[in-house]
Amino acid sequence: MPLSQAATDLLQTLPSVTEGGPRSLVFPNQEGNPIGNWNRFQKTFHELTSTSGWHRHDLRRTAATLMLALEVPASTIDRILGHKDPLRREHVSGAAGTYLRVAENLKGRRDPQAAALQLLADALSDIEGTI
Repeated sequence: MPLSQAATDLLQTLPSVTEGGPRSLVFPNQEGNPIGNWNRFQKTFHELTSTSGWHRHDLRRTAATLMLALEVPASTIDRILGHKDPLRREHVSGAAGTYLRVAENLKGRRDPQAAALQLLADALSDIEGTI
């Protein structure tokens, strides 16, 4: 999954990256292992941030909504969100889908997922700058 420059910059500042290593988790538990109890994590997160009434899946919905508003094609958003490949819905073979994506990149086009995520990051930066 491609990342925007803002996401890459932010990840580089996390203790799990700066103090860990290339195999470190982005959001480890206190022992450095994967988070196992998301409900407890979410409760603690809400307490620490004085927020409530939202779930991590809301971030996916918000990102998808913003990308649609920015005129990112729905098929690109589907790929970013990890939904079923739209080519599969059209009964295109897996190999043909791979060839189509390679052909898109060979035409000199930027990876549509990378472009969409950078567009989203730029929009979020603009929103943040107006608050």
